[in-house]
Amino acid sequence: MSGGTLWSRWKALLARKETGEALAVFRILVGICALWAVVVPMRHDVAELLWSNAGYLGKGPDPSTLRWALWAGVASSSAMILGLGGRLSVFITLQVCVFFMTIHPLASGAHDRLIKNALWLLVLADSTATMSLDCRLKTGAWTSERLVSAWPRYLAIFQLFVMYQATGIQKISPEWTPFGGFSALWYIVRADMWMRFDADWLPYWFTQLSTAGTWLWEWCAWVFLYVFWCRDKRPPTHWANRFDLRTLWALWGIGMHMILYVLTVLGPLSWATLAWYACLWHPDEYRAGWRRLRGRWIVAWDLLNRTA
Repeated sequence: MSGGTLWSRWKALLARKETGEALAVFRILVGICALWAVVVPMRHDVAELLWSNAGYLGKGPDPSTLRWALWAGVASSSAMILGLGGRLSVFITLQVCVFFMTIHPLASGAHDRLIKNALWLLVLADSTATMSLDCRLKTGAWTSERLVSAWPRYLAIFQLFVMYQATGIQKISPEWTPFGGFSALWYIVRADMWMRFDADWLPYWFTQLSTAGTWLWEWCAWVFLYVFWCRDKRPPTHWANRFDLRTLWALWGIGMHMILYVLTVLGPLSWATLAWYACLWHPDEYRAGWRRLRGRWIVAWDLLNRTA
């Protein structure tokens, strides 16, 4: 394949347009996660302990400056959720997250990095084209069919692949493999720093199945990326397109994260990860799903009125 052909294909990929439903849902979910990351320390009155010069590290901003930064994060992430301010509200939320991560890196976790990566992507994307207050103010309607660039959604999908494939490769200790009896989760739910409650009632075989499922699922992330390629480049009769393997993969991931959320204390990690899943479905699928849901609601409402 010549360099000119590669460049032409690259330009065509970047030039693709679609409506903005997927990016809008992504924006709302990421905004909720960012708001959570700011509000929870405020609610439990540990924000100054973590980030202020009055805390145990003795560094960072003074308490009054910290409060301004916290409320700026609340305002900007709330604006993100509402879809007000476009890229500006996303950028302010991003700067607040970077600010707190810089003060005390040890007080942050994987969820902060996931949120930060998502915010950088949303700064580049036009995520308030629809399902936003911006759209309402511009057009008089909450939704719009205005086209936006598709490549930010593609990047989000690729980020999911990189994240899961990398974490799968990193799980090389025997406890994650048959050589250690798939015992990793059994130990994790009993670790003092992770356990949500006493897990002695949990059957050992359940933790083994969950460990094996997680390990195999992450190692198979490349299949997930191949399935997306097939949906775009292969005919509907291709084996990867005969069934919606993408949704099956997503449901597996959702179940895995829900098990982790119930059994362990990982903060908003599960929710910050699942926010990226919003980009797995094409905007046309969002609209079709909404039409089906609306149609069923109308039918149910008619039946309710007839029986009343």
